[in-house]
Amino acid sequence: MTLIVIIKLFAAIVSVALGAGILARDHGLKANRLIAAFLFCNAFWAVTEFFLFQPQDSHSALLLFRVMALGWVPLGVLCMHASLALSAMEDHPIARTMPIFYAGCAVVIPLAVSTDLVFAGVEPTEIGWRPIFAPGFALAYGLMATPLVMILACWRRTMTLREPRGQLQLARVVFFGLSASLVVGTITAVVLPTLGFGAVGVTPTLVGLVGLAVNRTLRRYGHTLISPDACAREILDTLEDGVVLIAADGRIRDVNRAFV
Repeated sequence: MTLIVIIKLFAAIVSVALGAGILARDHGLKANRLIAAFLFCNAFWAVTEFFLFQPQDSHSALLLFRVMALGWVPLGVLCMHASLALSAMEDHPIARTMPIFYAGCAVVIPLAVSTDLVFAGVEPTEIGWRPIFAPGFALAYGLMATPLVMILACWRRTMTLREPRGQLQLARVVFFGLSASLVVGTITAVVLPTLGFGAVGVTPTLVGLVGLAVNRTLRRYGHTLISPDACAREILDTLEDGVVLIAADGRIRDVNRAFV
C-alpha cells in the first residue's frame, strides 16, 4: 500500500513540475497553457486517488470519486485542443467538435460532483475502494475518451510520414504513451471495477511518465520544453530587425522584440 501511495504522489509531483515548467518557459502561447492545464488536471486526479488510499469512510470515499471528475473528465478535450494548437491544425475538421466536448464537460462535471448520476456509491475492497458506476458514467467516460481517440487517429498518420528523426521519435512517444494510458486506464479504472474487482488506477502515473519521456526526447534532440513555437520566438527575438508574422487573412499573428 505504501508503494501505491508513493506512486500517486510521484504522478502528481511530476505533472505539476512539468506544467509549471512549460508555463515558466512561455505562458503566452495558447498551446503551452493548454498543455499545462492538461497536466494540472492529471495532477489533481493523482492527488484525489492518493487520498482514496488513506483511511476513509464510505461517504468520504464516494465524495473523492465524485470530485475526481474535475481532473479526469476534461483530459480528452484538453489533449485534443492542445494538440491542434501545437501543430497549427485548429482549422482541422475535428476542431469543430471541441465546443461540443467543452459544453459536455461543463454540464457533466457539476452533475458528477453533486449528484449520483455518474457514481452511485462505493464498496470496500482489499486494496481500497471500488466505485459503483451509475448510467451517467458512460457519458462522462465518453467525453474523456472520444476526443483522445480522435486526436490519436490524426497522429497515427504521422508514423508514415518522412519526419525528421527527432519529430518522429516525439510523435511515437506521445502516440504510444497516450494509447497505452487510455487502454490500461480503461481496464484498471473501468473494466475491473465494473466486473466487481478491486483495482489500482494507474492512468495519472502513466500520463506523468509520458510527460517525462516527452521532456527527455525533446532534450535529446536539442529542445528544452514542448513548444516549437517558443523556440521560433526565441530565434526571432535575437534579430536586430523588426519582424512581423502576418496570417493569410492579413491579421498580425506575432511580432518580435525589435519591432516592439
